[in-house]
Amino acid sequence: MNFKKWFLFAWLFALLGLVSCGGSDDNGEGTEPDPPITYSLKVTSPSNKTLAFDAAGGNQSISFSASSSWSLSVASTGGSWCSASATSGTSGNKSVTITVSENTGATERSSSVTIKCGDQTESVNITQAAASVPPSTTFVKGADISWVTEMEAANIPFYNASGSKMDCFELMKSLGMNTIRLRVWVNPEKDYGKWCDKDDVLAKAIRAKNAGLDVMIDFHYSDVFADPGNQTIPEAWKALGLNDLKSAVAEHTTDVLTALKDNGVTPAYIQIGNETRNGMLWPKGQLWTDDSGDIKDGWSNYAALSNAGYDAAKAVFNDAIVLVHLNNAYEDLDWWFDKFKAAGGKFDMIGLSHYPQNAYEGKSKITPSKANELAVGHISSLSSTYNVKVMIVEIGVKPSESSSASIISSFMKAVKDNEKCAGVLYWEPEYYSSPKNEYWKPDYYTKKQWNSYDMGAFTDDGKPSSILDAFKD
Repeated sequence: MNFKKWFLFAWLFALLGLVSCGGSDDNGEGTEPDPPITYSLKVTSPSNKTLAFDAAGGNQSISFSASSSWSLSVASTGGSWCSASATSGTSGNKSVTITVSENTGATERSSSVTIKCGDQTESVNITQAAASVPPSTTFVKGADISWVTEMEAANIPFYNASGSKMDCFELMKSLGMNTIRLRVWVNPEKDYGKWCDKDDVLAKAIRAKNAGLDVMIDFHYSDVFADPGNQTIPEAWKALGLNDLKSAVAEHTTDVLTALKDNGVTPAYIQIGNETRNGMLWPKGQLWTDDSGDIKDGWSNYAALSNAGYDAAKAVFNDAIVLVHLNNAYEDLDWWFDKFKAAGGKFDMIGLSHYPQNAYEGKSKITPSKANELAVGHISSLSSTYNVKVMIVEIGVKPSESSSASIISSFMKAVKDNEKCAGVLYWEPEYYSSPKNEYWKPDYYTKKQWNSYDMGAFTDDGKPSSILDAFKD
């Protein structure tokens, strides 16, 4: 073989061998892989990872350091009122401005900002206080007249002071009232027929609207009356777990309110639960048992159930004022609302019941004037502490007592010019015990929901008593 050809062949062979063996590595194992990238991300301000805004909103900054490219996102629930000046950037020390718009609502707002750098994540919470409650231009004066259709079915008539027969809704308006409260039960047929079911409530709400009256819907979330001693879960809901019970609350609330909306009725107020001092929908939403203290998870369960109603109400009528309702306005209730708020409970207004002739301090009965004084003080303190207005959604006095008209009149005078108080509603004033009408049906008055009530505000001849004069001013 020619020597030059042999040398060229040998050189090419050696070169190919070097390439196949990994180049010039002595160990023959190939090129070392690049080391893994280590990312770092640290929020330096705010140190507690929470930005707190007042109702006016404004701008605050989040400062952080990132070792590489980063991205920032605002939680979708806050996107409409909370925004960031930048959503991405390169490495280094960074500052992003968070802008929060004014909160004109009566509910606190919250969101969060998430920053990502490689596999590192940091979050900052955003909170904003509710708006201060401005003085209302209209003081609510009204009544719960949920028995009216049942009384009419019994041929019970209603008359004005001059003796002329009147529609009960028009009569309430003529007495100075501007709002009608209507309770709604889930399925009352077993105990009360169809009274206060969805259809009955709808019929009454339409009549209230046509009379030029505002409407408050009072959800009991029961088939019967709900109060501090009775929060009976609807028969159809008894087997449900907490999540399904929340869904049932939301569906019932939506169903009733959608029926109103479809018929042109827009309630001004929506009450979630009735006198829920010890929660609702027992046992799932009960707060305590006698001598046993708070039930484990009771407050969180109740708040979740109440919020299911709140959210459903707002989804149908966003502008409606949503209330929670407790009994005994003459008692200090800050402890209750502290626990409810701590559990995440939502409300736009506080509703209270006030029956001054049934007021006690411990086991000792107090005078109605003392009960009124305490209730007025608590209205102001609750409103200031929780930044919402307070409404007396139930009040009643006994027509058998000569001082009753004076008791309610003095209370109305004390609260009607108080910007902390949204209004006062009398509970079932249209009831009277012995209507003198040959057509009325006495069997209706033997029903257990009527026979023990002793605070109707009509005389036995079907006319408004002097108790209701307090609503005329």
